[in-house]
Amino acid sequence: MNFYIASKSQAVAREWRSILEAEGFKVIAGWLDEEDFGKGPPYDAPSRAMNAVLDENDVRKADALILRASPDLEKTKGGRHVETGMAIALCKPVYVVGPRENIFHWHPSVKMFDSFDDLVEYLKGL
Repeated sequence: MNFYIASKSQAVAREWRSILEAEGFKVIAGWLDEEDFGKGPPYDAPSRAMNAVLDENDVRKADALILRASPDLEKTKGGRHVETGMAIALCKPVYVVGPRENIFHWHPSVKMFDSFDDLVEYLKGL
């Protein structure tokens, strides 16, 4: 099974990718390999457009999306919520780890988990 990971934290998402891959799953999320993610000045407009299309393509290629909900419901730029919406619109399962953050986390295709370990155990049973 192939997953896209949506998260504010690249470090956490990279850790989750390692764990999933060790369990035999594949992660399709090119943003995890960006060396300058979250560092320095913002991307220019052409780079942002290219990254948006690359992320969209990765969501389309994945079988399901894993969303790391923000601890303490901190404010974010929202890209991960757009990716989640794309997955729902594409009829893909969405697995949210952490608290519900918006109305779409009650959508029937969304399954909630208290911890990443709980999610991994669930996925191993599929």
